[in-house]
Amino acid sequence: MPVQIKIAVSTVIEKDGKFLMVEEPTNDGIRINQPSGRLIFGETPQDGAIREVLDVSKQRVILTGFISAYQLMRESNGAAFIQLCFCGKVGSVVPEVVKDKNDIHCVWLTHDEIIFRKREHRNPMVEQCILDYKAHVLPISAVKAFFI
Repeated sequence: MPVQIKIAVSTVIEKDGKFLMVEEPTNDGIRINQPSGRLIFGETPQDGAIREVLDVSKQRVILTGFISAYQLMRESNGAAFIQLCFCGKVGSVVPEVVKDKNDIHCVWLTHDEIIFRKREHRNPMVEQCILDYKAHVLPISAVKAFFI
């Protein structure tokens, strides 16, 4: 049976020289990542990125651009992902939102701190998303969704 490719969305959020990161438990221990998760059927990638940030941080995000698309295949377990990475800025905190991922801890880290913790990265896209964010950002409209 062919491997199903999952679609994920992530968001790079920078504020005062620091990036919003999440520390999340995995089978390999605590790993750091941008706020990210799987796209839900019926939502646009942009809506999915906004939802994921809200779910893990209780903060609204205003998307400001699209960074890139990445493919990740793990031969060890057959997982395959396409990740669409956006960038944005934090908006208001929404205290009434119940975090659906209570085992995730949000932290603000400088780029140097993220590099220093490279062994804790969830995957190679963690650093690549930040490097690409610093190099170029496309308009949000670069990602299109069609519902037919």
